[in-house]
Amino acid sequence: MSRPPFTFLVSAGLLVLTGWVAVVAFGPESTRLWTALVLAISVALMAAQVRRLRQETGRPVSAPPALAAAYLVPSALPPAKPLVGRRSQVEELTARLREASAHGPTVIQASGRPGVGKTALALAVAHRAADAFPDGRLFASCADGVNGAPTATVPQILEGFIDALQGPGETITGSLKERIGQFRAITRTRKRILIVLDDVSDPEMVAPLLPSCTGSAVIITTRLDDPLVALHRHVTVDPLDEQDSTELLRSLIGAERVLGEQTAAHEIVKRTNGSPLALHLAAGSLGRRRDWTLSASVRTMREAQGGDADQHTLDLSFALLTERERQAVRHLGTLPSRFDPWMLSELLDDTDERGAWQMCERLVHARLLEQISDDPSGVASYRILDHVHDYARGRGGDEASVRAAQRRLRDKQEERSRRDIARILREDVYQRFDLGELSHALNHARAALALARENLVRSNLEDTLDLGRRQERAARARGMEALALAALAEALAELGGVTDAADLAEKAIASGSRAAEARGRRSLGRVQRRQHHFDAAMTTLEAALALAVAEDDHAEATRTRRELALTHGFRGDTGAALEGVDHALEEVARRAELEHLRASLLWARGDVLIRAFDASHDGDLLAEASDSLKRGAAAGDELGQQLWLAWIDYEHTRVARRRGQFDHARRFGYRAITSFTQMRHRYGTARCRLEVGRSYHDQGESQLALLTIEEARQTFSTCGDRWIEAHAALSLALVHQSLRRHLDARREARRASALFREVGDSQGAAAADSLAADLAGGGAGAP
Repeated sequence: MSRPPFTFLVSAGLLVLTGWVAVVAFGPESTRLWTALVLAISVALMAAQVRRLRQETGRPVSAPPALAAAYLVPSALPPAKPLVGRRSQVEELTARLREASAHGPTVIQASGRPGVGKTALALAVAHRAADAFPDGRLFASCADGVNGAPTATVPQILEGFIDALQGPGETITGSLKERIGQFRAITRTRKRILIVLDDVSDPEMVAPLLPSCTGSAVIITTRLDDPLVALHRHVTVDPLDEQDSTELLRSLIGAERVLGEQTAAHEIVKRTNGSPLALHLAAGSLGRRRDWTLSASVRTMREAQGGDADQHTLDLSFALLTERERQAVRHLGTLPSRFDPWMLSELLDDTDERGAWQMCERLVHARLLEQISDDPSGVASYRILDHVHDYARGRGGDEASVRAAQRRLRDKQEERSRRDIARILREDVYQRFDLGELSHALNHARAALALARENLVRSNLEDTLDLGRRQERAARARGMEALALAALAEALAELGGVTDAADLAEKAIASGSRAAEARGRRSLGRVQRRQHHFDAAMTTLEAALALAVAEDDHAEATRTRRELALTHGFRGDTGAALEGVDHALEEVARRAELEHLRASLLWARGDVLIRAFDASHDGDLLAEASDSLKRGAAAGDELGQQLWLAWIDYEHTRVARRRGQFDHARRFGYRAITSFTQMRHRYGTARCRLEVGRSYHDQGESQLALLTIEEARQTFSTCGDRWIEAHAALSLALVHQSLRRHLDARREARRASALFREVGDSQGAAAADSLAADLAGGGAGAP
């Protein structure tokens, strides 16, 4: 049983003593003597108890318990993998971690060749000792990336550490020096922290990442033999012996398989040279071909080796690849450690960039590559594992062919640097976007972003130019990168990706490019509107419009006025909404180059008028909405703008349903679904399904409504638009209610309430709560 809180015991004791004092003061004279004696004894016992408790808790008697700051203990350690043959090292290092150093944090370094199991050992020890570090357990990968630079820089790692160790609402400073000071200050308070720095190749990275307190500990893994800083323990992680290697193989592919083919298993173990990673890779390759015997795998390995007597830990994994995959692995030796798929495409014959991307994915599955994800942009980038890089260089062919491949890469990179990123965004992203070629637009936005980032790297490495020209090139590349981020944000917002779109938009806003900031703010405002954060959306969009006007970007200003009109419409300010969209239509009439925006503006006008009808039930508003949508459809059809034609059909569905023309509504709705499906626009398809389902429900076809709305809600749950998901759940609750499925109805009503609260829609949450309470309390429609 736990001990009662200190303040509770003190308060209870004081209450008892007060009672005894009252008895002594007001009791009869005949009992005062013995009650006074009891009081004196109680006071003495109470004083002794207080002293004891004070010593145990370390708190003064008069002080109330301090309120703990809101702080979530971070535990960022990756899962530990089963270890074989490392028990003594694990026990020794775990014990060493638990011994607090008198001079700074306890620092342990594990050195060894790639693939020998350094990270696995470090994580096993970290998890064993985790309970000794109640203030947090942190992990950072310091592996090499592009041109030998680490994939994560010291400022980035510090940002992650500080963010994990701080309480909510606290900020992170900017410069490296400030972050080091902030980290040291935090770790003087959070005194029991464990940090794992994995795969350190640059000794200069370590010192800034060491906590300042004596009770903390750091585990470093590295391929380097020399100590990186002053250490308390330095261990070398050796390859496994044959017995431990066999035991590991048995645990990976099954004891029966190993016992049944002991000779072949012995050769596989011998080939892996005691490398746990090589055994894992071999097991993965065998797992992909479960119908192969170990003997057949060994024969294939010998054939692929081509008579070469040298043995390598990756021979089996290489042998079990297809010939095309082997060719790709050979070319990896020519590439930098971090590369983009186009580079592999350039080296492989008859393989376009998409084919190279698919090849990289297969090599990731074979654990020969790692995919790197820097942000939500989806730009594919891959890292070649060190041991794979060495192996690929050994199989890459003669020196002349390698030099020729490197020349091809340089020439291709030079050609890519001359591509007009602004034209790609204008013609291959925004124009294709309006045409409904969303996959094309999305892929080209990512390609533009990759090009801009390549140019940024080249500008920083170009040592033949003076500083001024390098800075000019870097600024231009950063501007193009920001514009590409804004284009990606718009595409993802269209497809319903709320979180990723907002993240990319904020990166564009913070870029320093005024043009990119305007587009980023428009996309962010759109996300905020969808989440019903209307005040924030208005502020964001008004700033976007001011930037677009200042930049004399008429097209961007017109798009922003469209978003502002929609936001005014959601807020119920129909007059301001129509004034804004009509102003934009007048601008289109004056400028022929803006004609491609007419359809989207008329779609927005129709949406505003439908919302105005919902508030007033004025039939003239529906008639005006229908007229705007018809004119929008004519404009969109003339330019082949399939995206806006689909959204206009969706709005026609809403108009027809409000008029009670349910068959007419579904005809428009299913036509829009067909268009959105062809565009692979799952979010648009779900919006249409929700509206079609509502038309079924309005008509009394509840079973059909149930199937249609359920499909829509499931799609919304993967898109990130929580507000429309909440409305779908609420509609689903009403359908379940009409079918007298009251448990299901309550479940969906509660789901809707939680989602409405998540986006801050108190009115929606109240409606959902009311429905749930009505169903639970036996109200209308309840059993």
